[in-house]
Amino acid sequence: MAELWVMSSQGGMARRLHSPLPFASSYDVHGYLYSFAWSPDSRSLAVGKQIEPPREEMLSPNRTTAGSETSAVEGVAASRTPPPDGELWLIEAASGRAEQLLKAPGRLTDVQWYRDGSAVLFVTGKYAGFYGASRDEFTVRALRIRDRQVRTIAAPIGMQQTLFPALSPDNRRVAFSYDADHPLYDFQTNLGIASAGFPEREDALPSISRITREMQLSRVRWSADGKALYAVRKYGPYSQLYAIDVGNGAITQLTNDAMSVSRYSLSPDGRFIAWAGEDFQGRYTLCAAELHANSLRRVSEVQRVDLAPPGAALAEVREVEWRTPGYPNAIRGAVVMPLHYQPGTKYPLFIDMHGGGFSAGIGARGGLLVSTPLEWHMWAGKGYLVFVPDYRSSVQYGSFVVDQRRELQNELSGDAADVLAGIDHLIAQGWVDEKRMVAFGHSAGGHRANWMAVSTHRFRAIVSKEGWADSYLDGGLFRSELATWSRNGTPLSAPENYLKESAIYHSRGATTPTLFIMGVAEHGGADRRRSVEWLYNSFVEQGVETRYVVYPDEGHVFTREANQRDVLSRVIPWVEAHMQPSQ
Repeated sequence: MAELWVMSSQGGMARRLHSPLPFASSYDVHGYLYSFAWSPDSRSLAVGKQIEPPREEMLSPNRTTAGSETSAVEGVAASRTPPPDGELWLIEAASGRAEQLLKAPGRLTDVQWYRDGSAVLFVTGKYAGFYGASRDEFTVRALRIRDRQVRTIAAPIGMQQTLFPALSPDNRRVAFSYDADHPLYDFQTNLGIASAGFPEREDALPSISRITREMQLSRVRWSADGKALYAVRKYGPYSQLYAIDVGNGAITQLTNDAMSVSRYSLSPDGRFIAWAGEDFQGRYTLCAAELHANSLRRVSEVQRVDLAPPGAALAEVREVEWRTPGYPNAIRGAVVMPLHYQPGTKYPLFIDMHGGGFSAGIGARGGLLVSTPLEWHMWAGKGYLVFVPDYRSSVQYGSFVVDQRRELQNELSGDAADVLAGIDHLIAQGWVDEKRMVAFGHSAGGHRANWMAVSTHRFRAIVSKEGWADSYLDGGLFRSELATWSRNGTPLSAPENYLKESAIYHSRGATTPTLFIMGVAEHGGADRRRSVEWLYNSFVEQGVETRYVVYPDEGHVFTREANQRDVLSRVIPWVEAHMQPSQ
């Protein structure tokens, strides 16, 4: 259970302020989403919170238990139990006295104070699926302390979940990440600026000035003088820090290390910047540097933590880039070389396709345990070359892929073409034995693995974990503007667009041995319609070597250690049995 504590800056006098917040109900059943910030005078905290019921509870119909009342509900909206409202509270640090400032549907995140203490800025967000709606709603809002008036500061069109707003030093502007090109989703997040002045009218919406284009940017911060923005850009395997001149839009890359920046912070005077990063060898590093004219000086490593135990043998990691025939821009990925790699030797290949869906990129963690990159080094230690490819659907290589996806309906086949082209690039380097390759994917990567199981015969075996194999049924049951827009219709009006890349619809003729590993929808599993079980049955009918393993107490990411061990005990023998040179 999350708790809110306060202590002195020296680490003493620690005391629990609230655990959980006393105004929260049902704390023994539900989790909480918290966001909090100190007031400028350090006397109070603004706290945004929302009770977070289990997913299966929110997607279940409202129920009436009284014996004399009917349990009937009518309509899709009525058949969902929306989450409890989000709440914004003001808590005195000394006394713990709490006052509710706002209660509204959805979550309240990214809480921060205006620097003069006059108002609190925050993001309100509602995910459509939990409210029986067709569109998400995410807006930047402000609450004025003196009269508790609330105003909308920025309302980008569509499903913008990653706004991460930041107030300028003078309180006059707010910068945030949003997608200005696509009306229904933040496929490619660029930076925008809006006025942070408190509008006199509730319906007044400040205009948004766009600052960047064609760059996946997030977690924006202002320089101390308000002349520059800092942000993290995702591109290929790694995320790096960038500086953006607010006046002319000039962009400068600040870091260029073989690691991903996960968090960063600017000193109050703007002279220094610190950032935390992680790499593909399980290292977490805290670095700091002086900022000088949008460049870094005197970079130093402040602290480092290694996930690998002392003396563990780790393999070399390389960044690779390749081109896919028919696609204009280069794609990037990472390769974990076999331990004790010998030039001129061709190695069996293990491909780990990342999840996250459209607009998501590579993360520094393998898909089996979804917790650490060290599992890639496990495969490298067994003599495999591990390929972690990105694909065009991450939208890091041009946002035109969004329109291409609508026009060609090629989300899976386009990504598969990128993966196969990346494999051909590795083969051309002389690194890979093309007769000994296994493909693996988790989540959206499992969705792609399922598609490859029916669309190509290049692999010795496939492992699909927590993916799905069809979008037709979901498209009719969980309707949204995003699905209708991206598919150019509904399953009724445009069934061919839903079936074009359905693995179960195209399962006839599959031959690749496939191991399916699944959680269950009741605990948050991805395959709500059991489409993977359908695909498995079609493989059995055709005599394809296949296994279907389900963990009834797990959801999308397996958390029980016994189950994690069991997954490894099944996947490793499956891969090794199908990668024998004699086959």
